[in-house]
Amino acid sequence: TAHPEHKASVINIRPAYFFPSDSQEAKSLRPLWMRVTDTAFKPLLTTSLMKPYYIDARDLGAFAVGAARSRVEPGLYSNVEMRDWVDKWKKEETN
Repeated sequence: TAHPEHKASVINIRPAYFFPSDSQEAKSLRPLWMRVTDTAFKPLLTTSLMKPYYIDARDLGAFAVGAARSRVEPGLYSNVEMRDWVDKWKKEETN
């Protein structure tokens, strides 16, 4: 049973789009036509105009782990916010 002082919290992670970080992972996650499309559109998606819709799969995973460790408040986080948190945590780890 849960400790009485621990309250349930909800963190809603809803990426608009994620791109597999590793080509081997991509092979198991996406069919060939999607991998070709991902590769072709990745430069467009990572530009400033489309950046709110893109998150790297590793950053998405890192945010999920950080959220599970209560490093963020419960709520809904955009791709930009998730990337910002992950970048902040990476900087903290290197300092």
